[in-house]
Amino acid sequence: MSFIEYLLKDIGFHVRSTLVWCKTNPCPQIYKIGYMSSTEFCIFATKQKGAKHYWNVERGQRQSHWIKPICQGNERTQHPTQKRLDIAEDMILQSAQKGNVLLDPFAGSGTFAIAAYNNGLKFICFEKDGDIFKMGRKRVEVTTAQMNLFNFIWC
Repeated sequence: MSFIEYLLKDIGFHVRSTLVWCKTNPCPQIYKIGYMSSTEFCIFATKQKGAKHYWNVERGQRQSHWIKPICQGNERTQHPTQKRLDIAEDMILQSAQKGNVLLDPFAGSGTFAIAAYNNGLKFICFEKDGDIFKMGRKRVEVTTAQMNLFNFIWC
């Protein structure tokens, strides 16, 4: 169990599942010693005890991991740990319904905000790094040019 899962449980959340992205081409470490960071995790949790987690049964049962390279080409930004849009959209299509609100407390390059918008969800994003915040917000605004600002909360 990850540190974040422990924190979520400690404040009353119920962890439903953990998903893993295994990168086929991870970025090497600066000093080229030790292990490369080749995995990213996503945790699904609910606040209410006994709350049902939505599952899109029409898409069937899914594996809990993706084996794909890091973002490249036009999708790539300068963010060092950018997530893939296709993986974010797969997660949303599987576990959210139109009109739901996606909370991304580590918004970075804005990938999940774009995926949420593309699939009819509202979203709330947080990012503590001011430069990354500006880059991510600009990416979301450019990608979703005609966005309804009531669907967009970026802190």
